[in-house]
Amino acid sequence: MSAFEYIIRRKLDDVNLLQKVDLDAILEDIKMRLGEKDLARIGNLGSGSWASVFWLSNRRKVVKVTHDPQDAQASAVVLKRPSKYLVKTYDVFALTPDKYTVYCIVNEKLTPLGRREELLIPVLLRLLKQSGQNHSITMETYDAIIKLLEKFRGRDWKSWLNSYLAAQHLNMDADSFMDFYKNMAEALDSRGIRWWDIKKANFMMRGHQIVISDLGAGTVTGAPKIPSLT
Repeated sequence: MSAFEYIIRRKLDDVNLLQKVDLDAILEDIKMRLGEKDLARIGNLGSGSWASVFWLSNRRKVVKVTHDPQDAQASAVVLKRPSKYLVKTYDVFALTPDKYTVYCIVNEKLTPLGRREELLIPVLLRLLKQSGQNHSITMETYDAIIKLLEKFRGRDWKSWLNSYLAAQHLNMDADSFMDFYKNMAEALDSRGIRWWDIKKANFMMRGHQIVISDLGAGTVTGAPKIPSLT
């Protein structure tokens, strides 16, 4: 049994579905859905508390196997309404029609943040904390950060922020930083995605563009129904 097949088996077992389904049939259906000749050719990229990620044989896409319905719902929204600031989704489906099930999300293959880009995440978290807002990237928190900077740094707050970003060794000025935040906030808000899992592992690179690469651990307004595999 390949690593991918093992994860499918284990995650179905985690939600007490393994004994209720035909595992071989599910694996065969997944293989057809993914367009893979052999599931053993899918390479393991890593696992977290909710999901495991695998590299498809074409090396251009990944498939995430997860229990997180919010991740699947947000991915379904982005599938229909892509954004340059969010990971591109090609497919999302549930392995069974059960309420508590396992989902597969097919995304673009991205690359990890570089050392300089990684420095951006602690700055985001610090400003959110200082603004007194929760850790979600929204236009509400964007406005709160602007008010915080104006209150404590005056009308010339951009000069202070430029110095602060330089001190953090970020190759980004105040305008670029705030535009980056605003673009992400607008992309999420306009799709009804409330996302607050801000950590380095959830941001990656598409060329020179930093994108949110994992939309799990959030909420989705008017959450869409995820189609089942069969």
